[in-house]
Amino acid sequence: KTAYEDRHEAAVVVRRGARVVLRRCAPDERWAGLWDFPRFPVTTQRGDPLREQFQSAAVELTGLAIDPGRHLTTIKHGVTRFRITLDCYEAKCIGGRLKRGGDVRWVKIGDLEAFPLSVTGRKISRLLQ
Repeated sequence: KTAYEDRHEAAVVVRRGARVVLRRCAPDERWAGLWDFPRFPVTTQRGDPLREQFQSAAVELTGLAIDPGRHLTTIKHGVTRFRITLDCYEAKCIGGRLKRGGDVRWVKIGDLEAFPLSVTGRKISRLLQ
């Protein structure tokens, strides 16, 4: 019998006007080569520590400074031996520059369907349409 491991992650929909940020998953990450919203493991549950974790993860993953906003949805799904709870939040871009290299980019919300997204990335993109 498979022993499942629970994971709690967050995805951030960073907005600037009618555009959002996508990043291509690295070769050593889950969903390598697919595009997804910035996503990271959550180590704290609420308040200022969670807000600070969102801000530092956004800078690390995208190069952008963000102002975290409202909770959009929670998606529960399984991948191999992991049971993942993915909390999705909106955020405003308040500064910084996208990381160089082409693996992070601004995308028009209407163009999201043209990107090879992870399953959860596709679900989030449908919420934005």
